[in-house]
Amino acid sequence: MKRKLLSRGLAFLCVLSSFFIALSSATHVRAAEPGTYVEIVQGNFDANRYAADYADLKAAFGNDAARLWNHYLAYGIKENRAAYTTDGARGVALTAVNFDAARYAADYADLKAAFGNDAVRLWNHYNNYGRKERRVVYTKSGQRVVASATAASSAGTQPATVTPAVGVTPAASSALSYGNIDVQRYGRENPDARSWANGQSYRLYAHMYLYGVPQGRQIHSTDPALEQILTGTDVAAKKTLLKNWQDSFFRSTPPANWNRTNYSAAQVQQMRAWVGSSIVIGASVAETFARVATSKRDAVISNPLHLAQAGYFILDALSENDGYVRGWGVASGTQPIFRGAHRAPLNVVAEGHYNTIFIQLGMIDAEYSGMLDQRAPGYDPVSSYMSFIAKIRQKSPGSKIVVLALTPFSASHGAANQLNVKIAAFNAALRTECAKAGVPFLDVTTEISTGDGWLRTDISTDNYVHIKPDAYDAWLKVIKAYIASQLGF
Repeated sequence: MKRKLLSRGLAFLCVLSSFFIALSSATHVRAAEPGTYVEIVQGNFDANRYAADYADLKAAFGNDAARLWNHYLAYGIKENRAAYTTDGARGVALTAVNFDAARYAADYADLKAAFGNDAVRLWNHYNNYGRKERRVVYTKSGQRVVASATAASSAGTQPATVTPAVGVTPAASSALSYGNIDVQRYGRENPDARSWANGQSYRLYAHMYLYGVPQGRQIHSTDPALEQILTGTDVAAKKTLLKNWQDSFFRSTPPANWNRTNYSAAQVQQMRAWVGSSIVIGASVAETFARVATSKRDAVISNPLHLAQAGYFILDALSENDGYVRGWGVASGTQPIFRGAHRAPLNVVAEGHYNTIFIQLGMIDAEYSGMLDQRAPGYDPVSSYMSFIAKIRQKSPGSKIVVLALTPFSASHGAANQLNVKIAAFNAALRTECAKAGVPFLDVTTEISTGDGWLRTDISTDNYVHIKPDAYDAWLKVIKAYIASQLGF
């Protein structure tokens, strides 16, 4: 009997072993190899070797360097596919997803003091300064990464004393943010707030600003140091912490060097190639951006197509139905017109490859949130936005996705005060979720908004939300600064 049981056990183990071997060979996921890696950026990525090393990529993309780079960022890193620099060094690219922020803080006392363990700010510091300073970092898989000469040669290194990028609040251990405020606990402890927000995290965050803090309601943080201040006996420290949060609520956070305009002809050519064929998805503000970029014949974002129209909800974009989407709400309830027909964005991106997809959705969702509560129970625009991004990645894995911040409303809008609080809260939530997903979130509002969250009246075309064509130059500057950072200059 024992022999039979032993025999059956061994047979089962053999089958199980075969299953896992098959599973392993069916995917490209493998353990990251230890050791020192050179950081890979697009400028030094050996796309030809990447294709040559993986037959499936060669078959899918040939030697298309842009699509191979996009695949590596979206899938190759997490699958631990081997990648090399153009000079033959073993390397790995760093993103907000695989970057070990906790170790970065632990290894550098100045950063720990400035940012605590705030992963978003630590990543922003490395991306804007640490790379140029040749700071050694690690991936979450334990790979030691040194900056490549291509990336580190960029001008504008950080001074010895840490000075965060424009619009970034220093010291995570002394600053509240969407990423470390416990909004769900606030909702549980304040049923009226939860009802007002329909349970949505970004609207709970807005309720804190509008009502919670002014009324003296208890706020909690997921950061132990901040929680100690919020629930402790030092009233002055708590008051200062909350006041700083209120003061920074509408603060713009553009990328480093966002105001730069001096690019060489060769750099412009590289940036134009980085963008490649592009498409813009969104409502009327995004639609106008695409039209303005085309009319200006911008040297970098040239002739972008668009899947955008007035009154376009995230809920609409999630639908894969071409043509008619819904029978309620604002505007037509149909998909945008694309090449003469109403088309769902998800279907368009699945049918044709676009190097870069710019997205600005959510303004209509925020403006008509009350109607959505009635018409679409359980709908959450931020999580739906991220679902939309995930679907784009599935349908067009080689495309780069760039999310643009929502722009504020003019003071002339009847409900602009409360609405702009929702817009700022939506941007804060979206910035946090995009960082988790490794998707760039670009704040294009710096030059078009006031410091207290309003759209500048001198650039508004209708005292509502739409802006003059020349005001889109501010968008273009921010986008170009981001592209330049990705190319290492």
